[in-house]
Amino acid sequence: MRRSNLSLVTAAIVLACALAWLSMNMAARGVVWVAIALVWLITAAIQRFRHDDVEPYAGRRLLRRFSRLLLFWC
Repeated sequence: MRRSNLSLVTAAIVLACALAWLSMNMAARGVVWVAIALVWLITAAIQRFRHDDVEPYAGRRLLRRFSRLLLFWC
């Protein structure tokens, strides 16, 4: 899996979680994470236009990213 695709998937999931925060009336956290997700989506889109390498272990990288996000959220 390309790094840009990995970033797009992660950013989309973070955006969905941020929207969930907003729907649960946690506006401050939701707005911060929406901003982070939008910047992440823009960065992933820019990466998509560049030639990047294929990640050999995409699953491990995704798990590492989500574990960091969970640690940061809690």
